[in-house]
Amino acid sequence: MNNNNEQLARLPIYLFLWIAGADDDISPKEIETFHRLIDKTSWCKSRYLIEHVNLSSQIFKTVWKQYQDGSFKLNSLDIRILLEKIKFQYPISDCQNIKDDLLLICEAIAKTDGGIFGINTISTSEANAIIVIETLINETLIFQSDTRKNEPSQIERQISSDRFCSAESIDLICIGVNQETNDIHTFRFKEINNRLFDYQAGQFITFNLMIDSKKVSRSYTISSTPTRPDILEVTIKSIEGGLVSNWMKSHIHQGSKLNAKKAAGEFIFNHSITKKALFISAGSGITPVMSMLRSLYDINRNMDIIFLNSCRTEKDIVFKDEINFYSKKMPLLKFHYSLTGQCRKSWKGMTGRLNAELLQQAAIDLHDRHIYLCGPDKFKDSIEAVLKSLNFNFDNYFYESFGGNTEITFNGESTLSKIIFNISDIVANITSPQSLLECAESAGVSIPNACRAGACGSCKVKVVSGKVISLKSGKKVDSQDTVLACCHTSVEDVELEV
Repeated sequence: MNNNNEQLARLPIYLFLWIAGADDDISPKEIETFHRLIDKTSWCKSRYLIEHVNLSSQIFKTVWKQYQDGSFKLNSLDIRILLEKIKFQYPISDCQNIKDDLLLICEAIAKTDGGIFGINTISTSEANAIIVIETLINETLIFQSDTRKNEPSQIERQISSDRFCSAESIDLICIGVNQETNDIHTFRFKEINNRLFDYQAGQFITFNLMIDSKKVSRSYTISSTPTRPDILEVTIKSIEGGLVSNWMKSHIHQGSKLNAKKAAGEFIFNHSITKKALFISAGSGITPVMSMLRSLYDINRNMDIIFLNSCRTEKDIVFKDEINFYSKKMPLLKFHYSLTGQCRKSWKGMTGRLNAELLQQAAIDLHDRHIYLCGPDKFKDSIEAVLKSLNFNFDNYFYESFGGNTEITFNGESTLSKIIFNISDIVANITSPQSLLECAESAGVSIPNACRAGACGSCKVKVVSGKVISLKSGKKVDSQDTVLACCHTSVEDVELEV
């Protein structure tokens, strides 16, 4: 039995201990019921879970002995971690079957001794224990398309708030800073009350900072892995003239406290469809795909991955030692660097900017892979042009990009015009260079947002009629296009689909 199978075989046992132990007294009948369940698995709907249920009988004595002598104390986090492993290992189509099977185990154990109304009823403590399990399943195993329509119960809210950072605003404390290269640092944080972080690999977090007596918000991709939820890391490159990146480098150290919005972003690894992956990154764009790689390693998913990282020089390579470690532990992982600047004569890797030749050299089976790309806007645009020339299927392409300069400037004349928010049925005046987002907020119209600097893509809105103008480039955008509300304004009457 390999280590991953043994871990997942513990899940049915953990559920048994959680439910039967809710009354602080596990009866012989409950043990007998559990053995019947794992010995005869015809009740199992999931063809994936049944394998682990069968293996549970092989390790039950070991886990039971540890539980009895006190060397193992079960908590809900143990169950959540195993549910996360199942979520990333098996297809989304089977998640509902797995949920039904797990809850059947819980209810069968709970009904063994009966509650206050006799046999086949459930005691209050065991009913509450089942609610905890169902909450954990819905938070981890069931994907967004399957989430419940009903409001969570009071117990479910308590579980979420007690163990995980569920609030929109999170208070952090820095527990360490690691210098990766000359201009790149990794900042490590814990939640100030030791709650666990809840995010997906590839997402970003937005810091709410006070710099020179001014409120500043800035988003950075999380580089740590959600499989280790007690720690959150961001890896930040200091940009020449960059306000926040240089402030973080100078002011954030062990013990520093700061506030952030909870994790957000749509650039996440799609486990249900990705069989073979191509990660492409440039500069600090390596951070979200590094989070993906770390999580894949942690859940023991030996996927066929090609990782292509573009750097200026060898000195700019980030996470090199860690990546070498993964390359040894994950046989199907192949890693390539391409240096765009000067390199030593002894350098044996790729050189030059990524083009069709280098891309096909790194990934011969390019068209069989799902691509996850992150890097500066110009890098993204150049790779997309290459992919188009190779007739790549963009349904299999996912990206996150960022501008080299996120400071918003506007050189046009100040004009007054009207914004029609058609869904909200509100009309408001806007004076450029006020952004569409700022206008919406002033009018009481809610547009989701995070970085407020054109980096995260959270505030996309559709222009129904009229033209808007970019606060960065001055470029006009026609109607029927989608724009970022935080970095566009209007110089004529405009209707937005909000």
